[in-house]
Amino acid sequence: MTDASRRITLKTYTSKSNPNNIIEVQVYHATRNWSTQAGYYISVQPMMRSKHDGFTEECFTAFTGYRATIDPAPRYSAKKLESYQAEYNAKRGQAYMLTKQMVKRIIEQQQLDASDYGIEEL
Repeated sequence: MTDASRRITLKTYTSKSNPNNIIEVQVYHATRNWSTQAGYYISVQPMMRSKHDGFTEECFTAFTGYRATIDPAPRYSAKKLESYQAEYNAKRGQAYMLTKQMVKRIIEQQQLDASDYGIEEL
């Protein structure tokens, strides 16, 4: 199983003034490595996305995004990953609450205009 199949993009906030600038929200399962424990994570990352010759390029600056552990779980379950997506879409649960906090921090630290990204609920 590839890493891409263990990752779901929950929301992409796109800048109205510059559509290449986005804030992407993802939930995923990561296996244990030198810097993380195995488990489910939520991440919020500001980035620039552009298309060149049929390819999509995503650029981001290190340490500008946030990641938080939702559930330390050594084994992957597609059902569990999809349950976090359902909670987020229903605007409830830990994934949704963490996302709100992380998006708010990114908006403040990067000095972005929340309304430019269509973010009104913070």
